[in-house]
Amino acid sequence: VVFDEDESDDEERDVDEVESEEDDDDAARGVEATREGKLVTGVGDDDDDAGATEQLDVHAIDAHWLQRGISAFVDDANASARLADDVLATLDPSNGDERECENKLVMLLDYDRFDFIKSLLANRARVYYCVRLKQAQAEEE
Repeated sequence: VVFDEDESDDEERDVDEVESEEDDDDAARGVEATREGKLVTGVGDDDDDAGATEQLDVHAIDAHWLQRGISAFVDDANASARLADDVLATLDPSNGDERECENKLVMLLDYDRFDFIKSLLANRARVYYCVRLKQAQAEEE
């Protein structure tokens, strides 16, 4: 059996080498991530933009909830009521997809109210059905 002298030299250097304890600790612990965030997949996520919008409480939504929300940026009560009716008709889940609904809401409410629009879109069915339920006068409605 013939041994190569180069291999034995490498092994001897490895044995004589001393590593610092800091390197061992860092390698054993790993490196902590400094950025916090949420992975958004778009599938089954109700929150948009890392929690910018929250789910609304169904008990807080009454027949005039939408009108009160709109009256925050529309001074006239009659205009606010008409706009609330238009927005409610737009929120109807049977009227189309979310992108179409978003475009209609932006046209109705303008770009300045985009946070309100995002909240409406995130809670589209919840707002629509709660307001319709509270507006119902008879059992059939």
